[in-house]
Amino acid sequence: QLKAGKGLTIVGACVEGTYLNNQPQAQKADQSLRKLMEVEKVKGFSQVVISSNLRDATSHLIQAGGLGGLRHNSVLVSFPKNWKQAEEHHRCRNFI
Repeated sequence: QLKAGKGLTIVGACVEGTYLNNQPQAQKADQSLRKLMEVEKVKGFSQVVISSNLRDATSHLIQAGGLGGLRHNSVLVSFPKNWKQAEEHHRCRNFI
C-alpha cells in the first residue's frame, strides 16, 4: 500500500483474553476487518490474534504475519487513545 498499492497488506487486530472465552469475539473482529477493508478498497488479508494482553498480542501479530514465504517489511501500529491521561500511561508505555 505504501508503494502505489502493489504491496501485500495484512491488517491485524488484537483481542484480549483467552482463546476458549474470546473465540467468537475474534471471529466478529475478523469480519469487521474484512468489511472495513472492502469499504476502504484495501486488498490483502486480515488476521486476528487472541492473547492475555495487548502487548503480547501485538508481538504475536508481528511475528506470525506473512503469507507463505512473503514476510512484512513494515509495521504500522495505531497510536494509543487517551495517551495523555494519567490513568492510561501503561498504554503509551506498551506502545513504545
